[in-house]
Amino acid sequence: MTDLFRTGILCVHLFYGWEMNQMISAIANPLTEQRDELIRRLEDGDRKIAMALSAGNDVRQLESLWIKLLREYEATCDAITSGAAGSLPEAA
Repeated sequence: MTDLFRTGILCVHLFYGWEMNQMISAIANPLTEQRDELIRRLEDGDRKIAMALSAGNDVRQLESLWIKLLREYEATCDAITSGAAGSLPEAA
């Protein structure tokens, strides 16, 4: 195998690797934004629950909402992972 051939293979590999990363980013970007927003909401909910507990208030509804947000966060993370693992759009 010549150096020129190896260089050509490397260039093709790098190009398609870059193209694959672009497709993954196109899928993951809205999902990562959604995930980041859910993290902020979960943190805010945690603070509200802690404040309500320290004030002696009933926190069942807050906890229920927090659990729903947590499930949404988990589903979003799963979607990000599955998108990066091969759920890319089909080529036209």
